[in-house]
Amino acid sequence: VLIFCPQPILNSSLHINKSYEYSFLLPWLGTGLLTATGEKWHSRRKLLTPSFHSHILEDFLEPIYQESLLLCRRLQMELDKPYFNIMPYVKLCALDVICNTALGTNMNAQKDSNSEYVIAVDRLSEILQRRFITPWLKPDSIFKRSEFGKRQAQCLKIIHEFTRKVINEHKQERKQQENCVSENSQSAEIKKKRRLALLDLLLEFSQDGSVLSASDIQEEVSTFTFAGHDTIAAGVGWCLYVLGHHLDAQEKVVQEVRNVKEAGGGEWPTIKQLQKLIFLERCIKEAMRLYPVVPLIARDIKQPVQIFDHVLPPGVTVLVNTYILHRDPRFFPNPDIFDPDRFLLENCETRHPFAYIPFSAGPRNCIGKC
Repeated sequence: VLIFCPQPILNSSLHINKSYEYSFLLPWLGTGLLTATGEKWHSRRKLLTPSFHSHILEDFLEPIYQESLLLCRRLQMELDKPYFNIMPYVKLCALDVICNTALGTNMNAQKDSNSEYVIAVDRLSEILQRRFITPWLKPDSIFKRSEFGKRQAQCLKIIHEFTRKVINEHKQERKQQENCVSENSQSAEIKKKRRLALLDLLLEFSQDGSVLSASDIQEEVSTFTFAGHDTIAAGVGWCLYVLGHHLDAQEKVVQEVRNVKEAGGGEWPTIKQLQKLIFLERCIKEAMRLYPVVPLIARDIKQPVQIFDHVLPPGVTVLVNTYILHRDPRFFPNPDIFDPDRFLLENCETRHPFAYIPFSAGPRNCIGKC
């Protein structure tokens, strides 16, 4: 059932189970935060939320900035062409960023796009997209015997082996650091200053295995690698697309970035400097309105729920199409027009809170929402 009033579903703590199609992700992600249900999801969400505090994310501004500069240099090499597809470049940059922040490892995907892991992630993402839109590939019994199923198994082997290798290396590194700390008090200060990736925080929770097991850690690392790099790439790609079609807005963004950088100085931007890029922020939000990175939100209903005059019975799958929702003329006049001023503070204050939900909404919204 397709609905255009998502609040009763998304704002409920009862209707948090994802639809059947999310089970296609289980061989890769297990039951991590994206696919978990019930008590496991509640406890895992509560455990992981502090890991996304701004002061932790701020530690990664330097590597994110360096990867962004590399992306710009790679795009500049294509400027003599009449047109080219930017998404392969953006995807590699996003993968480098998410591997740095989630795994604490330098993937160097932008420099070596032919690495086994990079190719496996890209192919597996394509296979999953194909399965989502192909009815006859949805049953496991058919999919596993198909060419796509065989390719998925090969990709999963590469990805899981790489993830386990990184996790084991981090465990060994932590042991060595702990030994150094006991011998040298100065090492404690070094450890304190070291960037803590998501994997490091997960390992903190698994000191004795009572909170997170080894398989739990692998699930969450895989979840954030998949969900993070895919959504970052889509969001950046669409933002560049709309700015490329609206040169007046593009020039205004460029000038704003230059002004903030010149005023602040420093090798890379700080959180405070980024917060001054208010027009760029409005452009990003408007790009996500026009082209949401998650165009469909699907939930399985376990209890009856009333939507206006209709009662949806248990067992129904409810779909929220954010692409259509974000183009509702009641909330966004001339909805197909790119207009960053829709996100001026005075316009946002009067808008229905569920009219614009690029990160979903309610208790199961995106944990990475700023």
